[in-house]
Amino acid sequence: MSAKPEIIEQFREVVWYSLDNNLLQNAHFVAERLLAYNDTNSGSKHLLALCLFRQGKCDAALRLTESVRHIGCAYVYGQCCLQLNRCKDGITALENISSYWNNTSTLYDHTDKKRRHIPDAGAVYCLLGHLSSQGGGTIRKSMEYYVSAVKANPFLWEAFDGLCKLGIKLRVRNIFRPVQGMASTDELLRNHIEEEQQNIPPDLEVLDLFNSGGKANFSTKPIFNIQSDIHISHTNENGTPGTPTFGSNPSELNRNGLGGLSFATPTEQSKPLRSRTRGTFDFSKPKVSSRLGNDQTKKLGHSDIANESSAPIRRSTRLLPNASKFTSRFTSANTANVIREREPKKMKSTAKLRINSANSDVEMKDVHSQPGERQIMTSYERAQSERFVLDLLRICGEGYYNLQRFQCVKSVEAFLKLPPSQQNTSFVLSRIGRAYFEMVNYIEADKAFKRLREIDPSRLEDMEIYSTLLWHQREDVRLSYLAHELLDTNRFAPEAWCAIGNCFSLQRDHDQALKCFQRAVQLDPRFAYAYTLQGHEYALNEEFEKAQTAFRSALRVDRWHYNAWYGLGMVSFKIGNNSSAAYHFREAEKINPTNAILSCFVGMVLERENQFAEALDQYVKACGLAPNSALCRFKKAKSCIHLHYYESALEDLIYLKDLAPDEASVHFLLGKLYKHFGNKPNAMRHFTLAQNLDPKASHLIRECIERLDEPEDEVLKPAGEVYKNLDDE
Repeated sequence: MSAKPEIIEQFREVVWYSLDNNLLQNAHFVAERLLAYNDTNSGSKHLLALCLFRQGKCDAALRLTESVRHIGCAYVYGQCCLQLNRCKDGITALENISSYWNNTSTLYDHTDKKRRHIPDAGAVYCLLGHLSSQGGGTIRKSMEYYVSAVKANPFLWEAFDGLCKLGIKLRVRNIFRPVQGMASTDELLRNHIEEEQQNIPPDLEVLDLFNSGGKANFSTKPIFNIQSDIHISHTNENGTPGTPTFGSNPSELNRNGLGGLSFATPTEQSKPLRSRTRGTFDFSKPKVSSRLGNDQTKKLGHSDIANESSAPIRRSTRLLPNASKFTSRFTSANTANVIREREPKKMKSTAKLRINSANSDVEMKDVHSQPGERQIMTSYERAQSERFVLDLLRICGEGYYNLQRFQCVKSVEAFLKLPPSQQNTSFVLSRIGRAYFEMVNYIEADKAFKRLREIDPSRLEDMEIYSTLLWHQREDVRLSYLAHELLDTNRFAPEAWCAIGNCFSLQRDHDQALKCFQRAVQLDPRFAYAYTLQGHEYALNEEFEKAQTAFRSALRVDRWHYNAWYGLGMVSFKIGNNSSAAYHFREAEKINPTNAILSCFVGMVLERENQFAEALDQYVKACGLAPNSALCRFKKAKSCIHLHYYESALEDLIYLKDLAPDEASVHFLLGKLYKHFGNKPNAMRHFTLAQNLDPKASHLIRECIERLDEPEDEVLKPAGEVYKNLDDE
């Protein structure tokens, strides 16, 4: 028995209804019935595979879609390969059917009233980038996929994030800019914007932020066939009709956060912007621009209204009882509403959307539409909205990109350019806290993370950084409370187990801390930060071989994880392998050139090899990056003493005395310098302070006091216990 189209359509509508309402079990059941009824159709396999994938049954979805030449099936197959670490198979499957999705775009086919369930070129390129970056290809190939994704759709933040994680140098303003085929690059809009430029209110004026010349660079040649919001192709590559999704009211878009853009009602829309001469493009009425590339598209006007009553009755409508009466009443009511729209004082909306395709002409009508509802945007409003969203993404992108490049000051400055409502979001607050954490500004980082926990207490992302911040601050009570909260939120989150591990580490219970970090790695084998924390715990237990293994595992997951490079350098430094330590510290410094501690440790390796001049250069650089770092300042003062720059060393130690007043090493060196300059009272005072602060080194300090009147050839001799406090930090 051949499958009937109306029965297939009924099955598909039930499946999409279930998927839209997250009724996955029901969707799976009905999709299985559909495939059994029509097992030769690739679209039926796609629906069942999509249900399986959303239920987390990746193995079953993978077997169902393997070797199926259908863009939807290949896309689900690629997503399953990404989850199952079969990235090369996913890339092969998607590239084999590239002719189905290449140069396609459904950017404006996804609204509250309609959607396209088949991915376009931007989505496929983004998935290919994920597959390639996770082991399926080279870095260059991953970069090409991500670049193609943002060229197809500049709103794909996920592709931009992938480029940042690859360590690619970018110009962010060239990423978030209108692409050819979008409304804001339409030639028809250029004439209108130039004509209306003097009359645009200041709060709606669009500045061209993407060209140095200050004028918009409009292009008329589309590279992707982006459908209009009025006439939209509603069939996919295989002739399967798209399924409309009925969601929230379009009139609620403004208060849901579109940056305060005011959508006009049909009454406002009917008023012309200004008096126009003949031939001027009128933006008071929605029109279809020439960029659509569809010569058969008609304008929504009197001819459409006249043809409504004579349109053929749909097959599904004929199946209903009394279908002819229902159809005639519905059509006449709509026609009356349209006629009333021509009256300027009695305009009402009928929520009518005409969808043209190469094979069919389908109408979607919403009988629940209220008078005055906004149904479509004019091309001018579309261009304004595109520019607004892209400008917002560009500012966020600048902050995020600078953070990925560890340009933390620039990152914070970029995020602070956002409106207060945007700054007070979990994404921005977590990035600001992360930036301050990398700058070793723990006070400001703590403020940002505190605010983040207030507005989003269930957030898990970046909480491993917050727990490490509390570890550095020795806030054991707050750290314990955070770990309990994260564990209550999700016991299977690696961030929660990292926080618990930091709790045990702060209590010097390294064995229990290691168990927690191993649990985090078990939950997410690609969580590089858990490997790094595990390596540090092994190093504290002096299990250096296991520490090196953990750090190398972190680098296999993320080669830009500078903490792992630093950890390998620390292990080499502790076992006396200076050349290996210098190499790993410099690799970490290349990734994060703004970290003062990395520069300081490079100097410490050089100092150990008696290269004091080169070490001093590193310490000067470190002090420039972190002027209030006690370790960097102390190391710089010691190098100056070795090079007989006593005046400079004295200045640094006087400054350091205020930063670290309880450090015996600082007072001891001050006493030595004052003795060299013949200032015996100050020398005696600082020797006494050092002796009080470090009783274990009292025999060394007492010896210096007894020889206060004896001249010394060298101020600084081989360091004893008095230097351990700052040297070992």
